[in-house]
Amino acid sequence: MEAPPNQSDAPLTERQQRRRFEKAVVKEGFQGTVTINSDHPHEAVQYASLGYVYPSHWGDENGRMVFWAKGSTVAITNDSGTEQVSGLGIISETSPDPEQWAWSAYRVMRDIDDTTVVILALAMALKIAGEKCGELKYGERPARVLVYSCSSDALRGMQRSDSKNTTAEESGGKMSKAARRVVDTALVAAHELKEMGIEVELRWIPDGCDVEGFEEAVCAAGEGVKHVPPTRGPDAFIRDIQAEYKRKSEKRRRREVKWERRRKEADLGREKMA
Repeated sequence: MEAPPNQSDAPLTERQQRRRFEKAVVKEGFQGTVTINSDHPHEAVQYASLGYVYPSHWGDENGRMVFWAKGSTVAITNDSGTEQVSGLGIISETSPDPEQWAWSAYRVMRDIDDTTVVILALAMALKIAGEKCGELKYGERPARVLVYSCSSDALRGMQRSDSKNTTAEESGGKMSKAARRVVDTALVAAHELKEMGIEVELRWIPDGCDVEGFEEAVCAAGEGVKHVPPTRGPDAFIRDIQAEYKRKSEKRRRREVKWERRRKEADLGREKMA
C-alpha cells in the first residue's frame, strides 16, 4: 500500500500563495519614505501649499496623487456614561482632474488611543491609493503617492511597522487584530505601489495649518465620529460613509482665491531664501 501524499507537498492554492506573499511583505515593513520636518514648520506648510499653486496631472513625469489623513477622538456622554469615540478623515486627489477630490470618513468602533487613530487614517489612505493606482493603466498612473499627516508619532509608527512591531512604542499599547489587519493591508499596498514604479511618501504637516486639504480632512474625521455603523459584519470596525464628490462652484472660487494668495506667499518665500 502506498503512503498517503504529504500535505506539505501539495501545491498551494491561489489564496494561500497570496497570504504567504502578504506575510512576507508585512515582515519587511513600510516600503516608502517618511519626512518629518517638525523643526521647520513654515517650510513644511510652504511645501504643501505649492501643491495647490502648481497642480500636477497624472501621467506626467512629476504627477502625484495627494492624500490628507486625519484622526479625531472626542468624548461623548450618553445614558451609559462617557465614552471615547474616534473618526478617520481621508481627503484625496484620486482623479486626474485636480479639481476633483474624494472625501471619505470612517468611524472606529473600538476604544483606541489618538496615535493609533491617525495610524489607521494613514493606512486607509495607502489602501485607497493602492486600489486606485491598480485600476490605472501604465502611463496613466501618478509618479508619486503623497500622504500628509500632522502626527509625527503616527508617521514614525508606520515607518517602524512590521509583523513583529505593532507600533506599541508610538501608540502606548498593542493594536487590536482588526486594526493590525488595516495596517498590514496598507503595507502590502505600499509594496505594490513600489512595484508599479510609484514612489510613496508620508509627510508631516503642522497641526492647524491653513491648507485646504488639512481643513477638509478635519471635517471628514468629524463626520466619521458622528457616524454609527452596524455592530456586526465587515463594516463594524470602520466604515466608509461618503463617496467621491465634486466641489461646488463656491468652494472652487474660494480655492482659486487661496491659490493666488499662496502663489504670492511662495514667491515672497523664495525671494527671502535666495
